[in-house]
Amino acid sequence: MVQHMMMTMDIPQGASLAKFIENRDFESAYKVACMGITEQDFKYLGLEALQAGDFDVASKCFLRIKEMPYIELLNKYEREKKLSGSIDKV
Repeated sequence: MVQHMMMTMDIPQGASLAKFIENRDFESAYKVACMGITEQDFKYLGLEALQAGDFDVASKCFLRIKEMPYIELLNKYEREKKLSGSIDKV
């Protein structure tokens, strides 16, 4: 009888993450982050994305680590954006 054994390995993602952030490729950085990074790295990615205006990635990062102040800030921004958009259409 043949038995198969599976082993897991932790592979640091910090270098890949840093390269994507440096190139402002936040979507790819988020995909790498989902493979396993620290909460601090998720916060760093979220802040970098926020500063670059990539609110979608920033929101996903902050939701993942439950950073309520940033989630509330992004929600407020979205509400105000919708309100100003509806005013512009009138």
